[in-house]
Amino acid sequence: MISCAVTDLDFDSVDVDATDTAEILLKNSGTGDAHIRAITTPSSPFSIVNDGIWVIKPSDSVVVRVAFNPTTEESFADTVAFGFAYIYTEKPIRVRLQGTGIPATSGLTVQAPPFVISPELSPESRANVVFSTTLPEVNVMSMTLRDGTDFFLTPQTMPVKVVPSNPIVVEVTFRPTGPTTFIDTLVVTTDRGTAHVERRGYILTSVAEHTTVCSAYPNPSNRTVSWCGRACAPWQIVNTVGEIVAIVTSDEQGACSWSTSTAGVYMLVSQRGDAAMRVVIQP
Repeated sequence: MISCAVTDLDFDSVDVDATDTAEILLKNSGTGDAHIRAITTPSSPFSIVNDGIWVIKPSDSVVVRVAFNPTTEESFADTVAFGFAYIYTEKPIRVRLQGTGIPATSGLTVQAPPFVISPELSPESRANVVFSTTLPEVNVMSMTLRDGTDFFLTPQTMPVKVVPSNPIVVEVTFRPTGPTTFIDTLVVTTDRGTAHVERRGYILTSVAEHTTVCSAYPNPSNRTVSWCGRACAPWQIVNTVGEIVAIVTSDEQGACSWSTSTAGVYMLVSQRGDAAMRVVIQP
């Protein structure tokens, strides 16, 4: 038997083009393994970060991460339903999602690239978050990481003045505690409002458990990347500034491919969080 403590997940107000995440805890109170999936997935601007099929042991639980990324100033509502992956679910668990997109009030534009780690090379990774503005002046009063378990913020002396000719650069360290995809939120308060900046960290592997890389570097004349992984599993395509540019799903043999007309460096990230690969699309 699967249970869930929440029936509603309210993201409250989130800046347009910003992303906030929340968690749903599913618990197995039965006596056998439970194979669970989202049998009804939400539509944009809601999404399941670690979508897939979750195997939950008896008395164990799984955390499902839901993201809210509004692109317009309005209220949104949707529902996600969870049930058994391979058999009919008579009474699925339904969680109502809601949130409102509001104008960005912080006065800041943020560039926050994702973190990538190769465990065999380094136990941690550092990346800069750049804050700029087109306003005459914005004063940053404070910035904190909501969780602070796997991401660490370099101490800053506050307040800090940001002007168009002088953006500020803040170093964040990613030091993961396990093999998965990590998410935290940097909360930045200015004299104009608050910005929520999602930080993502990936463990970079060329070959991970249940994953064999078939092709990581495409032919310059054929900008298609092909690889193999888990069967019927979703993968996120992430660019160098942390934006998800596409989501693709492998077939029943685990084969997966993605094509693009835009050159650059991309991360192919399993939404299960168990594999990530870096690919280069040649110009």
